[in-house]
Amino acid sequence: FKADNWKDLKGKTLCLPLKGGPLDFVVRYLIEKTGIDIDEINLVYKPLPHGAKYFQMGELDAIVLPEPLVTITLKNTPQAKLSLDIQKEWSKYHQDDRRIPFVGLFASSAFLVQHPELTEEFRLLYFEGVRWANQNQKEAAELAGKYLKIPPDIFEEAFQGIHFECIASQESRDRVQEYLEEILKIYPELIYGRLPDEEFYQ
Repeated sequence: FKADNWKDLKGKTLCLPLKGGPLDFVVRYLIEKTGIDIDEINLVYKPLPHGAKYFQMGELDAIVLPEPLVTITLKNTPQAKLSLDIQKEWSKYHQDDRRIPFVGLFASSAFLVQHPELTEEFRLLYFEGVRWANQNQKEAAELAGKYLKIPPDIFEEAFQGIHFECIASQESRDRVQEYLEEILKIYPELIYGRLPDEEFYQ
């Protein structure tokens, strides 16, 4: 089964890793944008990587997965087809920008006050690490394989489907705000029914 668009999933079982999680929101958002009633698709929730195993056994019609599970599943399941790229789907409604403010690194206000130099050093090293991984994918894949116990060649191939970028909070404020406003419209309980205050972006 290969879905060319969200409408092809009508009446099908679509597996997501966590109810109320970021992928749950993004998928619901994209389905709504397509004009489909969410109840027309049978959403089920199974934690990673168990959902992938159920899919590989043929017990699910479709599944949303992050890398490197996408690459692993395609290699282990000959009948599996890569149908929709979530980043590409998101870009259709966001000025062709595939970047989704999906993962953030946070520190408490107290920690920032007590350890400003350590915080800044870590921030710079994190940015440098992302830059290095993008420019040295083979070496990064070797390290990932060593510490995560997944073959390096899987990681190297998975890099082709990953948009790996780190943006400082002040630079990404508008994008994050837009993302949270969309959540508030269709899934308010995910962010406790309100937008964060200005301190969130400091």
